[in-house]
Amino acid sequence: MIRELNNPFREDIEKIIIDKIESLTNKKIDSLYNVQDTLGESWFDIKDTSFQTKIGTELYILDENNPIYINLLYDISQQLDMDFYFQKTATIRAHPYDWDRTYWYHLDTSHFNQHPDQLNVMLPITTEHFYFSLVPKWFTKLIQYITNNDVHKMDKTKFRENHSWFRKICRWLAKDYYTLDDILIWGSNDHLHCALPRNNTNRFSFDMRILPMEHDTSYKWDNSIFNYRRGDFTYKPGDFFSSKTIRETINN
Repeated sequence: MIRELNNPFREDIEKIIIDKIESLTNKKIDSLYNVQDTLGESWFDIKDTSFQTKIGTELYILDENNPIYINLLYDISQQLDMDFYFQKTATIRAHPYDWDRTYWYHLDTSHFNQHPDQLNVMLPITTEHFYFSLVPKWFTKLIQYITNNDVHKMDKTKFRENHSWFRKICRWLAKDYYTLDDILIWGSNDHLHCALPRNNTNRFSFDMRILPMEHDTSYKWDNSIFNYRRGDFTYKPGDFFSSKTIRETINN
């Protein structure tokens, strides 16, 4: 599944991000595209094992108590004609200039043991120079079959770097989004993906995971997989995901 949806909340979320950064740094932000020039490179250093930038770790500010976030999720629910559980606190990603380390095709389920039925939702805040790559489902499923669902075998090391031959094939087959205005949604277990290197622009996106009401309840967190996340949780309703679906939340 790959869907592109209308993105009516982009400007609202962009304002929230800019207001938060200005409050943190006491600096005037004219554009997120070159905010690294204004703040300095240290704000875009990788801060922790979640591989978020320092500024990104300060931007976990939209959660299940925020009306803009809830209204956005309900709008997505209407566009998809689907009810779902949702990530309690959404992720705002702030990519630095020339971040070649993100050029790594991965699968959230295999690499991070996230729920196989979840959907990835990416809302672009900076829409130009977005540089994101999404691999077709058929090739992703072929790699899962070849590796017996251990996609790590396509990496030189356990995380963060593909074998060069594998990365070249992925890039050849993938759809690259150099500019992205719409919300992009894809099946988390169906599409290898990665952020691509950019030159001298910052990329901001508002990312979340949603879990359909009908999902595999036998999923279990595997503690043997590297703890590559910002908190101690499992990808289930009431933990990483909300305890109520978005439509239950709206109608409550």
